This record gives sequence, structure tokens and C-alpha cells, in this order.
Amino acid sequence: MTEEKGGQNPAGNPDIQSSASAPVDRLPQKGIVTNSGAANPEKKADGSAQLAKDVHWITHATFWSQVGLGLIGLGALWIYHCQLTVMQGQLDQMSKQSSETQKQTSLLQQQLENTNAASVSVQTPGLFNFGQVGFVVSNLGHYVATDISLNAVLTLKGFPFDRTIKVFPPFTRQISRLEPPTPNVDISLQRNSFIEWNIAYQLTDSERSLLETGRAAITASYSYSFNNGFRNIYNTDAGCFGYFKRPVLWEIKTPDGHIQGSGHQEGTYPCQILRKSMDDAVEWECKNKNPLPQH
Repeated sequence: MTEEKGGQNPAGNPDIQSSASAPVDRLPQKGIVTNSGAANPEKKADGSAQLAKDVHWITHATFWSQVGLGLIGLGALWIYHCQLTVMQGQLDQMSKQSSETQKQTSLLQQQLENTNAASVSVQTPGLFNFGQVGFVVSNLGHYVATDISLNAVLTLKGFPFDRTIKVFPPFTRQISRLEPPTPNVDISLQRNSFIEWNIAYQLTDSERSLLETGRAAITASYSYSFNNGFRNIYNTDAGCFGYFKRPVLWEIKTPDGHIQGSGHQEGTYPCQILRKSMDDAVEWECKNKNPLPQH
């Protein structure tokens, strides 16, 4: 029996034979790319073209959709403009009708006031008396007059008429209401429809002498206000009136002859007429050689 040399495997060892016959896998060398992982250039070109077509179509679709939306918006704006035009015309028509209605209402209200409103009058019958001036305030309308007020200022004037001798304290009177008068009844009997106000004033002896001899005049400037019952306040400036004793020369003819004399005729005049009356009085005094002295 022969012995095998050490270091050599027996020929019949299957492990050794399989190891010797198995293929050895080679690792890829650095820097070398194999064909197994590379993309196909033709397929890549086809995909890019398809993507470009899709993007182009989307762009066109977006553009035309925006154009369509713009046209729709313009149409909506035109419709809205037409509606606004129609509404403006309706508003103008309504405004005209409202204006006409207001005019008619104002006219009717004015007619109602003119027919039924209160109407206050201030009269000065025998306006002056020595030491006193009288006013009669009456409601001559058809409605209750309220908040009636009278304001007056008395002045003693001498020659020339613009010369003021004395100004008396202002006079003010008020009353809350005056009833309308009852038809066909004497107003002097209707104490609720009028009121008498008297202004008392004081004169010295010299001032009274001037007034009695026609050398001076008492004037009154007054105004009044009232509510006519329709919430309308009326203010009236009644102007200026004066009391004056005008010197006169009188003559009475009788069958046996005539009688002459002179005196003073008293009266109440508006201030403009009173000025002329006093000037005439000066002229009359001069003609009769009895000129009025200056005070």
C-alpha cells in the first residue's frame, strides 16, 4: 500500500474538487460603468417630447380659459352698468316725485296755516296820554297764539327832531297764550283774546311844559313776537310812532263877525310824519312871531 505525499489532497476528495471547479465572481473595476444600469437614449427623447406637448396644451388651455373668464367678467360689468343706469333713472324719477310731493305738502301746510293759524295784532288807540302809553295786543286768528312778547322804548324828542331829550327805561311784557276770538262776538267782551299793556313814564315840570306847548314829542318804537300755533315764530317790527301837540291857529266866523284864537291839536303820527309836523310847527311859530325856543 503506497502512502500519499503530504501537501497533496487526495484525488477522491469531493470538497477539494468542488472548490477547484467553482467559478470566481469578479468585482467591478473602479471607473468602469457597465451597460446593465444605463438608460435608453431613445426612450428618454420620446418622454421629453411628450412632456413638452402636455405643457404646451396646458398653457393654451389656461390662456383661453382666462380669456373666457375675462369676457364673462366684461359681460357681467355691462349688465351691472345697465342695471345701475335703470336704477339711477328710477331714483331720479322718485326724487322728482318726492320733490313735487314735498312742494304740495308745503303748499297745503301754508294754506292751512294761513287759514287757521293765530294772528297777533298790536294796536295803539289813543297811543299816548300824559304819563302813560297804552298797547292793546289781540289774537285775530283761528288758533291759540303762544309766547307773545312786546318790547318798547319811549323817547322824548325836541327841536330839531333828531335831538333826544330823554330816553325812558325799556318796556317788556310777555304772556303765555291768547285764545282765538269767538266769531260774531264783540272782541272787547272776549278777555281771553286780548290784553292791554300800559307803559307808565315820568316827566319833570319842564319836560311836561315842552310837551304841552308843542315844543317836544313823545315817541315809541316797539316790536312784538308770537308763536302762530304751528311752531312758527313771527317777529314784527312795528316801527316808530309819536305823540305831538301841534300848534294851530283857528278862526270861527259868526254872523256878527269872527273869533280868532290859537291852540294845540294833539295827535299820534308815524315818526316820519311827526318830523314834518314838528318842522311845520316851527314854521308856524315863526310866522306868528313867536318862535319856539331851543331846548
